[in-house]
Amino acid sequence: MSIFSGSTEMLRKVKEAIEKSASEVKEKLLGIIEDAKNEQEEVNSNLKQAIDREAARNDVQDEKIEDHERKIHLTQQELNFFKEDQAKINKSLDSAIVAEKERNDQQDETLKQHSEAIEKNTADILENADKAHQDLEAHKEESAAKFEDLSQKVDTNTQNIKQTREELQEQLGEHDNRITENKNQIAANAEKAERAIESAVLDLKKSILETNKDVMQNATNINLISKNVDEKIEDQNLRIEAIKDLLDELIKEVKEEFKVLHSNTTFNSEQISILNQSVAEINSLIDGLELDTKGNTGNINLIFKMLGTSLWGTVPWRWDGEKKVLQLFGGIAGAVMDAPWKQHEDVNEIVIEDKTILTGAIPHLFENLSQLKRIKGAVFLDTEAVTDMFRLFNGCSLLESVDVSAWDVSSVTRFNDMFRQTHNLLELDLSNWKVTNAGNLSRMFQDSRSLTALDFSGFVFDHEKNINLNSMFAGADKIKKLTLGQQSVFTDRSSLEEITEDGYTGRWVGENTGMVFESSLALMRDYDGSVPDTYIAEKNVLKNGGTN
Repeated sequence: MSIFSGSTEMLRKVKEAIEKSASEVKEKLLGIIEDAKNEQEEVNSNLKQAIDREAARNDVQDEKIEDHERKIHLTQQELNFFKEDQAKINKSLDSAIVAEKERNDQQDETLKQHSEAIEKNTADILENADKAHQDLEAHKEESAAKFEDLSQKVDTNTQNIKQTREELQEQLGEHDNRITENKNQIAANAEKAERAIESAVLDLKKSILETNKDVMQNATNINLISKNVDEKIEDQNLRIEAIKDLLDELIKEVKEEFKVLHSNTTFNSEQISILNQSVAEINSLIDGLELDTKGNTGNINLIFKMLGTSLWGTVPWRWDGEKKVLQLFGGIAGAVMDAPWKQHEDVNEIVIEDKTILTGAIPHLFENLSQLKRIKGAVFLDTEAVTDMFRLFNGCSLLESVDVSAWDVSSVTRFNDMFRQTHNLLELDLSNWKVTNAGNLSRMFQDSRSLTALDFSGFVFDHEKNINLNSMFAGADKIKKLTLGQQSVFTDRSSLEEITEDGYTGRWVGENTGMVFESSLALMRDYDGSVPDTYIAEKNVLKNGGTN
């Protein structure tokens, strides 16, 4: 009787221990879950504050750059791209938070299932204990065996509880690690976002500074242009004053002749009226000579017409039909289609007497002047503001010389076909040309069959712009001398003609360095700027030491 009484007491203590252990585990699990939720809420709050601060900084930044929106449109786009990236980051953080919440929910569900399993096991144990007690009273003979079996079950359940507790602790540790990793990731993302914002702000400030620099440069350019225009107007006014003085002298001479004529001839009143009216018209023209703010040159054109000249823009010009010579006397040129030689395509010689300013795109300016042999004073052509020289001299098949050595071509983008089919052109000095903005030089000297030498030492080709040098020398088969600089690097598509005529080896040799290229193709293809020199077509060497 005492044994069974002791067993019952033992079962009751086991039941109480299991209930207490289950309660403690449940309370600990609930505490851990509550701590995790609090930490997650704190992380969410910190993230929201960071996002709010970021939004506030973006608002301030938007206010600062509102006045520069038009000038820094590209920078604004970059900022928009950054905002999109920031939105993606925020979206990723939200997704991470949602995922973490789902994992927490799964952990809660797992903990709940484990708690339910513990409670079920506990209920089963209690139920088995009650049944064992009943069976003990009813079947005392079998109580020892059943007690042993029950003890084994208790041991098994205890081990299961211990194992479950260890698994839960391990899972909670993993959960803590994930929370720490998420915190670190969030902090890293926040730091990355802050760095990106700082970088964008710096880029924006830099862009604003560059924009301001461009504005200042534009203002300087406008001042220079304005000064140049003022100088041209002053020069034009001097010309007008000279014309006025000339006309004054002419009127004086007419009056003197009229007095002499009047003393020897009797005029009727009608003849005298006509003469007085003519003098009045000339005086009226003199009074209206000054240019107005809109550039009205009507009276000037009439005066120049009376003097045998015309105007192209503000450039006076004269045509000698007998000699086929056209003279320009300086000024600001007009449109290409209004150029004087468009009216006189049989011109043999163009003479430029003074500085003549060309501006903007001037394609086809001298194109197809098939009788033109010389352009004298081409150095007076001011090309600083020219942007396009497409087919400038194309088809000037009799042109023998034009001095373009002093031309400023730094703003020109197109040179293609510029000297194409200038069959009689003997030489060109391009050594001072800076073609830094050139994008197309294709066929530039195509079929210039008399050219023998070219100097490209000042040429700078920006191959990152995919500059077009195709067929640049095609058909120019007399070229025997090329001066190349460090950045005048051609391509195998430039079509420098191979030298096949008698007396030449076909090779190109550096005049100062002795550098050898085996063919014209090799010179175009392999010259990389590392050995700048004047390369000359090699002649055959005779056995007696002379050249063929």
